[in-house]
Amino acid sequence: MIGAAMWAVAAACLSGAWMVNRKMWQGQATWCATNIALVAYNLWIGSYPQAGLFAAYLFLSTWGCIKWLREKRREGAK
Repeated sequence: MIGAAMWAVAAACLSGAWMVNRKMWQGQATWCATNIALVAYNLWIGSYPQAGLFAAYLFLSTWGCIKWLREKRREGAK
């Protein structure tokens, strides 16, 4: 069951990359969700360096999402 779930997370990561490539903020939100799943999974299996890496990715994707939303608000205010 975990293997199938990780394949689903991997597919979601790829869809997030596709959306970011197309300048869609939803890609960052997708990455936030998948990074949370990957942090939890890696903590569960005891892979702490990998969990740390995905926690850093979570920070970066959250920051990217906030930045994009702020830019969209600014564009809408014009």
